Amino acid sequence: MKIDLKYGNSHKTLELNDKHVIATLELTKVPGLPDVTKAEIEALENPIGSPKLSEIAKGKTTACVVISDYTRGVPYKRPDFNLLSPIIEELHEGGIKDENIKFLVGTGAHRAHTEL
Repeated sequence: MKIDLKYGNSHKTLELNDKHVIATLELTKVPGLPDVTKAEIEALENPIGSPKLSEIAKGKTTACVVISDYTRGVPYKRPDFNLLSPIIEELHEGGIKDENIKFLVGTGAHRAHTEL
């Protein structure tokens, strides 16, 4: 069996003996959200199996929001929406001030971030 893998800006072909292959799994393509901000606010207002973030924040004085590093395709800030704004608003509603909200960038095994 030959499997074509993305490798940087090109592709590499992996060859496997069929007897070693149990199954081939592929991603199912799904359409993007038509309104990301609306979907995020809906999720924050109606969390599954948890109180609202603003309720969790009540009585707390600090918060740490963990975000992905730039190597992940997370659109934190685009011209049409800002993914972090609704989260910060929920923390404000819970009584946490801007100066007490910290952001932790989860780099995993990636190199440390630079100023640029």
